[in-house]
Amino acid sequence: MRATIVSNPDVLDEGFVPDMLLFRDAQMKELALSIPALGRLKPQDCLCFGRPGTGKTSLVRYVLSEASNCAMTRTFYINCWERKTLNAVLNELAMQAGLVIPESGSTQKTDRLRQKLGDRPFMIALDEVDKLEPKELNDILYILKDLGAGLICVSNSRRFLICLDPRVASRVRFSEIRFQNYTDEEIVAILRNRIDYYSALNPQCCQPHVLTRIAELSKGDARVAIQTLGKAADIAESAGRDHIEESDVLDSFADVRLLKQKYQLETLSPHHKVIVKLLQTHKEISSSQFYGLYSRKARRSGIKAKSSRSFNNYLKDLLDLKLMECDRANVRGNVRIFKLVD
Repeated sequence: MRATIVSNPDVLDEGFVPDMLLFRDAQMKELALSIPALGRLKPQDCLCFGRPGTGKTSLVRYVLSEASNCAMTRTFYINCWERKTLNAVLNELAMQAGLVIPESGSTQKTDRLRQKLGDRPFMIALDEVDKLEPKELNDILYILKDLGAGLICVSNSRRFLICLDPRVASRVRFSEIRFQNYTDEEIVAILRNRIDYYSALNPQCCQPHVLTRIAELSKGDARVAIQTLGKAADIAESAGRDHIEESDVLDSFADVRLLKQKYQLETLSPHHKVIVKLLQTHKEISSSQFYGLYSRKARRSGIKAKSSRSFNNYLKDLLDLKLMECDRANVRGNVRIFKLVD
């Protein structure tokens, strides 16, 4: 008889929102206070920021779900990687509000939404808001604030704030909620919770050292850890075993890492992609040469090179996403060497 390890695969799916969020009590309390149904009389704008896999999206969706159970507040969730323009965001908002709006301009759509939503307070979560181009970012925030929405922006960092126009910055006053990386011990507890409480896997299939190894590899990213566990379970089950071995974890992690990098590269701006292509070609680039190479490559690619300040922010994005790394060069002065992560 074939061994069975996986009991409830949905629990290990990326879209699964648990009904208990471990190690995020402080962030939950802060976010709840911004929502009329759960704390305040008026909505307050919030920025939830932190590296990928730190629980931002799960927490926001959980709190929105709790708020929607109260008749006082309506809630909406929009992923800005999937809805990248003002028109797409308004269409998604209309659909979630139960409106059928024929093709029309943004003014007509906002008028219909204003009539539909009325005076009842509402919150809109904009996930991956840092993936928006600056013009779309400013237009979306301006229009949604004009509708009277409370905004919850979810981002990997705070750097997108420098792109805000003064007219938008004066309307949006973010209460900032930071999400730190999970510790290895917290990752192990999260994985054990999925196995034991949610019955994702046969409890006997995974020895403690296996979960510890997954935690070490994931480096504080719970999403990577959960996906690695799920794929390792599939590998072990396909091999006819009733337990997960460390070799399964290593094979699984390699696949998850490649998928994550592919997704991250797809979400990057054209300027980020120019930088990545340069590193793929040159392998290593010093900080003294990098901006000049980027400027020339951007022009050849048909895009206008950004300022050195924006370029440095692109580098920080790639470092934060762990797609790139840098070390101090073995020369005099503050020279750094950049290269892609192997």
